[in-house]
Amino acid sequence: MSAGALVGTTSSLRGSITNNAAVTFDQSTPGAYSGVMSGSGSLTKAGSGTLTLSGANSYSGGTTVSAGSLVAGNASAFGAGAVTVEAGAILDIIGLLVPNALVNNGGTILGVDTPTGSLSGDNTFSETTIAAVTVTSGTTTFAGPVSGSVAVDSGAAVVFTSDVNASVTVGGNVSFSAPASESSAVNVTAGGIATFETGASYAGAAITNNGNIVLDVASTFALGGVSGTGSIAVVGTGSVELNGVNDYSGTTNVTNGTLIVNGTVSASHVTIGSGGTLGGSGTLGAPLAVQSGGVLSPGNSPGILAAAELDLQAGSTTFMQVIGSGSAAGIAGTDYDQVQITTASSLTYGGNLVLSFINSPLFDNGTLFSLFQFTGTARGGFTSVRTEGTGSYSGLTLQYNANGNWYTNPNTAAGQYLVFSPASGRLAIVPEPSTWVMAAIGAGLVALKARRRKRAEASLAA
Repeated sequence: MSAGALVGTTSSLRGSITNNAAVTFDQSTPGAYSGVMSGSGSLTKAGSGTLTLSGANSYSGGTTVSAGSLVAGNASAFGAGAVTVEAGAILDIIGLLVPNALVNNGGTILGVDTPTGSLSGDNTFSETTIAAVTVTSGTTTFAGPVSGSVAVDSGAAVVFTSDVNASVTVGGNVSFSAPASESSAVNVTAGGIATFETGASYAGAAITNNGNIVLDVASTFALGGVSGTGSIAVVGTGSVELNGVNDYSGTTNVTNGTLIVNGTVSASHVTIGSGGTLGGSGTLGAPLAVQSGGVLSPGNSPGILAAAELDLQAGSTTFMQVIGSGSAAGIAGTDYDQVQITTASSLTYGGNLVLSFINSPLFDNGTLFSLFQFTGTARGGFTSVRTEGTGSYSGLTLQYNANGNWYTNPNTAAGQYLVFSPASGRLAIVPEPSTWVMAAIGAGLVALKARRRKRAEASLAA
């Protein structure tokens, strides 16, 4: 046919058709067309039924699914033109890699293909997808591995449930619940929300965040190299590890689960809310606040965490591990936890300090642990200081004295006292204290250590 329109069903339209005009299958019941259609004309699927095209067609005028369902029986079922799916209609290309451009005007696309152009409505691609699409509305689910590029406009949503090796631009809402390759890139634009869930790992992907990143994981997740002006929220119950150089300038809020910073976060103000924990051995270049119910647990058993400013607010908990090296303190970051404050007079104590000891031998008298390293003066004060863990130093409660220090009373089983000096940020192991010992603690614990060293040197000289 070369003019007009040919309308029928699979009962009346059979065999090979040369279509240089328009053919419509008005199918109200299931049916299959196994002939071959060629020419420059178009094909329209009308009616509420399902039409299966099983021939290797070559018509080039495009395909429109206006109602019901259209099923591809092979990769060449739709010829060479674009396939348009209207509102309420269904296109089924499950298990096939079709070359056609897809335009979804509010219908549903099921299957796998190489979609190009724009998508709207609800779509599901269940196997390997090579995409070059812009999702303008509705929700599109990529249930199989994805490569190529996907752009998501404001108001649209995309769900990735399998591996991603693609460039993804997030202007709407995008959910990732599968790993990404190191060649992947995620660009979250202003107003966009990218949610990473359990099963995803984007440690090697390039991420530009000018919108919002939500980390809702129940197990472990790795992220790194985040830039931009956007924010990050940690809301899941799992553990999020932030590696590499991260210079995004929006806020970081941890309201649940654990954030482990093992890289640098140079410009983001970090807040640990109730239910959240911060750990790791990285560096924070902006202020850190730990709110009531939040936990600061520096290191990676143990380690050193650095911050430009630290505000330990009332009701917070600071958890520090003390292992030591034999009977000596050892090295900060290797044998015990340490927090370093890089801006002078920018440490505010508050909440509760918990010291977790894992130590079999006793420490020498005069042993010092520099738990908080800072210059200038510290403000505020802890509400309580106690110990836990194993060994002679566990299960103790420290009391606050008039000299401004915390000390154990009664002493340990070995006749030693633990004394924490907020003014110096140090924990000391001392023999049974007298008034002068406690005063020395307030003035600086180094003197006690120095006297011990001089006695030892004198003994050796003799």
